Amino acid sequence: MNKVFGNVYGPKYYGFLGSFNAVIVIILTPLITSLTKKFRIISVIACGGLLYAVSLAVCGALIMFLLNGMYEKLMNNK
Repeated sequence: MNKVFGNVYGPKYYGFLGSFNAVIVIILTPLITSLTKKFRIISVIACGGLLYAVSLAVCGALIMFLLNGMYEKLMNNK
């Protein structure tokens, strides 16, 4: 993060990112647990696996999109 935000803001944003993640997990865990109590456990696990797979696919597509953009930029500069 230092390369993106510099030596001053990099550690600050990195700490904020970890803290924000922890707060979101602490807040949303009881809410999601109470919402999923009425469903069968295997259905909840299957839904979680599906959401995990979708998130990996989106991240993979985003990385390929960014790499393609960098490649195009490099090729246009030559």
